[in-house]
Amino acid sequence: MIYYQGIFPLNLTLYIMHKVTVSANEAGQAVSQSKNPEFGWVRLTQDVSVIEGNFMRDKTLSAIINGNIDSLRKKFVAGMQLDGKLVVTESLTPTNPDNLEQDIKMAGEDSGIACSIQGQPIYRIVSYTTDLDAKDELLKHDNGESIKAFYAKKKAAEASL
Repeated sequence: MIYYQGIFPLNLTLYIMHKVTVSANEAGQAVSQSKNPEFGWVRLTQDVSVIEGNFMRDKTLSAIINGNIDSLRKKFVAGMQLDGKLVVTESLTPTNPDNLEQDIKMAGEDSGIACSIQGQPIYRIVSYTTDLDAKDELLKHDNGESIKAFYAKKKAAEASL
């Protein structure tokens, strides 16, 4: 529990984090199998409440742990809670040089617009760590005007229906 008395200063960002949870797949299992039967992945989630200034918003972070499927099955159970946290890392360096579209930070779920800095896409990954002092590394995009224009056009189109 976090306690703060008084009005939050506008430059304060406060995070209220819950435990990291191993999520179940559609079959109710913790481990999902990849195309290669020797490997699989586990999805971890963490609910986070972020207070910026005097406004709070809730979000759920998600990360994937890849590995040998037998090792994953021995270590993870759906619903299991882990100590640690999920950390967001943003960069201008592609996360996969063989697939430059992978992990691009998008503006909203339906815009199709990549967040960018001077035309370069921002790459975003979420990873699990037991280091509770680890901090998110976030980049501020500079293409906000094109994003706003997209949503204004979308809103006008929806209003005309």
